[in-house]
Amino acid sequence: MEKRQAITQTIREHFEQQVDFLQRLVQAKSANPFTLQEIKSLIKKQLARVSINHFRLDDLVVVPPAETDPRAEIVQTLPAAVEAVTGTHPKREGSGPACDGWMFITRGIPTVCGYGVTHGGVHGADAWADLESLCNTTDVYAHTILHFLGEKLS
Repeated sequence: MEKRQAITQTIREHFEQQVDFLQRLVQAKSANPFTLQEIKSLIKKQLARVSINHFRLDDLVVVPPAETDPRAEIVQTLPAAVEAVTGTHPKREGSGPACDGWMFITRGIPTVCGYGVTHGGVHGADAWADLESLCNTTDVYAHTILHFLGEKLS
């Protein structure tokens, strides 16, 4: 049983390293994204490197790269609302490769991804959310909505 656990741990560590490698690669290429074929080629090379020759790659879902123009009204409004509510200036950066914002962005709807409640343990038994952060985030979104309804931010 110990040998099985050791093998499982080795596979898990190797998998995590490969996922990290691919994430860093995708982030590095975000300005000039990889095609699906390029990603498959990279995966195949990594598997061959560790002598894994029998595998199957299935296209379950393809998430295209997407970017909102930083001059878009929502990109300007949400940080202003954060500052009005919290007194802090939010950091602007990209979202991970599985962000659902692409569904809106690719249909021409400017979208800000990743702003929300302070949390941890996502999708796990130890998931948590900070309640003060929940209240602040609710206020930020309320300010943002009021802006789009033509109300002045206070």
